[in-house]
Amino acid sequence: MVDIDLGKLSAPLEELRTEVDAAYKRLDSQWDRVSKQLSKLPIPIDIHFTYFSNPSGHHWINLEWKKWKGKRRICLVSHSEGNGPEGWEEDETVTPYEEWGGELRINMLQYVPKLFEAAVEQTKAFIEKTHGGKQ
Repeated sequence: MVDIDLGKLSAPLEELRTEVDAAYKRLDSQWDRVSKQLSKLPIPIDIHFTYFSNPSGHHWINLEWKKWKGKRRICLVSHSEGNGPEGWEEDETVTPYEEWGGELRINMLQYVPKLFEAAVEQTKAFIEKTHGGKQ
């Protein structure tokens, strides 16, 4: 059997611990700012920006500001639909920000401006619905 010195192999990564912790704090701070700003705004509904959709249109993933487990939060929501054993089926998988890995936390920042743009359009659509389609 091969003798593996895990302590020696881990040492270079262990030396990065402080920097990794600081990087997560920077990311969490940025996303906390986004959440706090969204919570201050008059957004009466869950909002979303679709950042991925497969060509068939039966699977898409949204960046969403939504109520999840009792509070409003940033989430990724994966939607799928298609034929299943019981006929047409739809599935939704929600992953709140707190469960995202580091790389995903970085990559999703690029979609924040689009989420705010979507919030404006979706809030306007909500207002329009209260007029019964008339203004």
